[in-house]
Amino acid sequence: MSPTLTSKKMLIFDQKYFYNIDRVKVREFRGFCPPNRFGIRPGFAWDGVDRSNGYEQKWLLQLNSQKAVEDEAYKWSCSDM
Repeated sequence: MSPTLTSKKMLIFDQKYFYNIDRVKVREFRGFCPPNRFGIRPGFAWDGVDRSNGYEQKWLLQLNSQKAVEDEAYKWSCSDM
């Protein structure tokens, strides 16, 4: 329903509806969670056990080692300047 000026009751209902949407509290997990490739935090009922097959950890290690090699190559190329 969109707010309309023709019906005062409808306008008040819509204002209350939109007002209540802003006050909804989002429950989220508080604590450490392992990083993943999408940056998604776990839900509020997560028990803290990592049930993955290890792909995320291997993927992040590969990404970090590739970045370290690139940084090292850049430092070697700029060392003579």
